[in-house]
Amino acid sequence: MVNKLNSRAVAKKALLKQPTNAQEHLKVLQHQLRRQRLEIEALQQRIEMKEQQVASQQTDYEVRVSELVKHNEELEVNITERFSELAIITRHAEHLLRSLQHREQQLQQAKNRVHKLKKTASWKLTTPIRALGRALKDAPKTKSLNMKNIEYIATSGLFDEVWYQNSYPEVKESGLCAIEHYIKIGANKGYNPSVLFDTNWYLTNYEDVVQSAINPLLHYILYGKAEQRHCLSDNMR
Repeated sequence: MVNKLNSRAVAKKALLKQPTNAQEHLKVLQHQLRRQRLEIEALQQRIEMKEQQVASQQTDYEVRVSELVKHNEELEVNITERFSELAIITRHAEHLLRSLQHREQQLQQAKNRVHKLKKTASWKLTTPIRALGRALKDAPKTKSLNMKNIEYIATSGLFDEVWYQNSYPEVKESGLCAIEHYIKIGANKGYNPSVLFDTNWYLTNYEDVVQSAINPLLHYILYGKAEQRHCLSDNMR
């Protein structure tokens, strides 16, 4: 009987302790729940921040891609323009090269003509004129000379520059070319331009030439020969 009463007492005490344990267990569960909620909220905040970062990076990437596409398009346009300019420059260079080659051909042709011209009799006959031209260019001009008259004398076949210089050594010392010396000095001294013309004889026999004050050789070339006048004495013809 006593044992039964003790068993009932123990059971009663156990029943009395059960609500207390349940409350404590509930508190523990509530605490765990609150902690888990806080962790969930923290995780949600972290997820939202990550999403914002991803969205921001996505926007940055899209802007950067747009800028790169635009820059690439500009580069393509620029490259196209450069190729166009290069094509124009190339065509211009080719044109200049053809023009240069044409000029070089013309120059070579001119050199060939000059080379052939120097071998002609007319070139040799006009040597005194060129020499006179150089002399007149470098020397002071004390008295103007009619270049046309000089050309008449040089091409007449009656003036021999070498013969004249050899016959009158003072010509070389005067610093004048042969024709210039004859026109300015030689004729007045009675010098002959060659063995084909006698200056003193022509002046002596044609007084009108003396009065006209024209160079005797030039007078013969322009008028005397057409008038069938002589330029040498009878025994020299």
